[in-house]
Amino acid sequence: MSDPHQHPFLGSLSHAVKTVWDAGDALLAVSGGADSMALLRGMLDLNQTHSGRLAVVHFNHKLQSTVSDDVACWLQQTCERLAIPFHLGAADVGQLAAETGQGIEESARNARYAFLKQTALHNRFTHVLVAHTRDDQVETILHHLLRGTGIAGLRGMPERRVLVPPSDGQPEIALLRPMLTVTRAEAVDYLRTVSQDYRDDPSNVDVAFTRNRIRHELLPQLESSFNPNIREALSKLSQQAGDLQEALEQIVHQQLRGALLDVNADIVRLRWQPLNEQTRHVIRECFAMLWKQQQWPRQRMNYSHYDRLATLLLNGGTATLPGGIVAERRGKLVVLRRQSGGA
Repeated sequence: MSDPHQHPFLGSLSHAVKTVWDAGDALLAVSGGADSMALLRGMLDLNQTHSGRLAVVHFNHKLQSTVSDDVACWLQQTCERLAIPFHLGAADVGQLAAETGQGIEESARNARYAFLKQTALHNRFTHVLVAHTRDDQVETILHHLLRGTGIAGLRGMPERRVLVPPSDGQPEIALLRPMLTVTRAEAVDYLRTVSQDYRDDPSNVDVAFTRNRIRHELLPQLESSFNPNIREALSKLSQQAGDLQEALEQIVHQQLRGALLDVNADIVRLRWQPLNEQTRHVIRECFAMLWKQQQWPRQRMNYSHYDRLATLLLNGGTATLPGGIVAERRGKLVVLRRQSGGA
C-alpha cells in the first residue's frame, strides 16, 4: 500500500482514540520499538485533522546502559525532527529490584508507570496512550493462565483504565490502549509506508523473562503443534471473558459496598455476614475488587490467594498475603491490614 493515509492501521487507531480528540490531549508512551513508533507516527498523522496537544514520554530502564542510552538519544532526536515535545525519565531498574526484592519485570513496570503518572500530572495530560497490540494481549492472557488466573485475567488488558483518579480539582487521567485490535505485523507494515525506522529492545529476546519465553517459545509451539489459529482463539476468549467480567463486576461492586465498614490506605474492615450467602466466586471477586480499589500490589496475587481469602471469610482464620497484607476474621468482621514496608 503506497498511501500511508489509507493504511488500515490508521483506521483502527482512529476508531480507538475518539475520546482523545474530545479531550484534546494525549501523552504517548514510546519505547522506540516498532509498536510504539507506529503509535507515535499514527497519532501525528491523525492529529493533522484534529490539532490536539501531543507529547512523547520515554523511560530509560538502564538495564543495558549503553544500548538504553543510545535509544533514548535517538528517540529524542526523532521527536525533535517530528516537532513533538519529549519527556525523558530514567532509573536503574536492576538496582531497584535488588533493593525492593521484586523481580526485574515488576520493578521495571512500577518505575515506568510511576514516571508516566508524574509526567502526565506535571504537564496536565488527561490521557496516556500505550502501544500494546493484539499480540501483547495474547501473551498477557497466556501469562495470566500460567500464574493461575480467574475470569478477570482471561480478559487480558483493558482498552481503558484509570491511571490517576480525580482529586482536588485534578481531572482523571486515563490510560488507553488503542492498538489492542492491531497486530505487530500491521504496525511494522505501517512504519514501512511512512519510512520510519525503530529500535528493537535487546531485552525483548532474553528468554530469562517469562513474557519473552511465552512470545518466542510457548506461542510458536502452540501454533505449530496444537492450533495455528491460537492467537485468534485467545482473542475471542478475551472478548467473551470481558463481557462476563463486566456483568459480574456490577454484582460484586454492589455486594462489596454493602459489606464494607470502614476503609483507609492501610486498614480495611468489612462485615463478613453480608457476603456469607454469596457464591465463592463472587466472594473472591469482592476481594479482587477491594485490592484494586486500595491500590494494593496485585502482581503477585493470583487465584489461590483470593480463594484463601474466601475460605477465611467463610470459615475464619488468618492469612498473610503478597505485599505485606495480613487478613484475619475477628467476630463479625474481616480485617485486612497492610504492614509497613509492604511492597
